[in-house]
Amino acid sequence: MPSTSRRHTFRPRRPRGFTLIELLVVIAIIALLIGILLPALSAARDAARLTKCLANMQQIGTASQAFAVDYDGRLPYNDRAGPGGGTSWDDWLGEYDGRNLSPDDLNSSSLSDTDGVSDIYACPMDDVERVILTSTGIPSPRTYQLTWGKPERDGQDLWAVGIHISGRGPLNGESRETADQPNSGEMWSATLDDIRNASGTLYMGENAFDENLLGRSDDSALDPRHATVYATAPFGPTPHDEVMNLAYTDGHAETGLLEDTIEGHTGNDFTGTSWDIFAR
Repeated sequence: MPSTSRRHTFRPRRPRGFTLIELLVVIAIIALLIGILLPALSAARDAARLTKCLANMQQIGTASQAFAVDYDGRLPYNDRAGPGGGTSWDDWLGEYDGRNLSPDDLNSSSLSDTDGVSDIYACPMDDVERVILTSTGIPSPRTYQLTWGKPERDGQDLWAVGIHISGRGPLNGESRETADQPNSGEMWSATLDDIRNASGTLYMGENAFDENLLGRSDDSALDPRHATVYATAPFGPTPHDEVMNLAYTDGHAETGLLEDTIEGHTGNDFTGTSWDIFAR
């Protein structure tokens, strides 16, 4: 008899899809991983921005040192009595930060995004909306301010022992000199020789508020009287929660607390603190 064999037909098995429960488990695991990773990524991003902000301050400090070399050791300041709104401390640095501002830009009340702008003057975490003060475009933010001061203690405003003054009147009865001569009768700024402890004397801090604009001579000075309430309105918040980046007159910058810079002060007397150029 002829042999017979049974033929077997093998059909590929259809892949089994995820069940609803399995799909929900996968989604839950992904959500958990995202919840774990996002804070770490956000913290890493903020740390990078904090570092960039420190680098900004160091570049401004380098430009300020170069300015001082060309102007008999004198640091930049504000000339609020100049034409068109005056020349701000950051305007003076335009020749040293690569902007090479035009005369109109130097004397404008603020710079817009269409003017000579450098991003080193704004902290990357500064997201405060600025007041529109220019008709030529959106105003460019400036996060940083120089410390407020005057050339000598007069027994009254003892808080004013910082680097530069922001004012309009002539100083010590002097007449106003030409706009291209820093240390004119309108303003004062310290010289590097005046500063007795460069590594311990505060030069610049942060103040992110709506009228702190690049090229604006008003509202450009950091006031030690605000140090203890700095994180609250109307004095402007620091972009880094409670801490602040601080630059010193020797060119270094560090992260700290503004209130630590006035340690040991009494009332409005800040002599002997980090704001005092005469402190050793």
